[in-house]
Amino acid sequence: MKPLLYLIAFWPIAVSGQNQSDEQLVKEVVIAFQKDFNDGSFKDAINYTTEDWEHLNPFGGITKGRNEVLKEVRLVHQNILYRCKAQRKMASDARPEHNYFKNLLAGQK
Repeated sequence: MKPLLYLIAFWPIAVSGQNQSDEQLVKEVVIAFQKDFNDGSFKDAINYTTEDWEHLNPFGGITKGRNEVLKEVRLVHQNILYRCKAQRKMASDARPEHNYFKNLLAGQK
């Protein structure tokens, strides 16, 4: 009897997975984040973040709140990562940039 009750209780959850439009919306959010990440501006962050955004940096630090997180990530991306990107471009200007997220979402590796 218990298995039948579990089946009845969880059936709506099991059959209500994502549909194609949900998948497309997720892809659009990932692409928007990638675009902002690549240029370092995060100018459209309001479209894919919440006010209570919590960011864990690579050193284990935690920053809370969209405005505080944006200050931190913009500083890093526009200064440190920008310099790294410029150096990579100078070192291999013939190599096309890899668009990891876009290829991943398109099913390519």
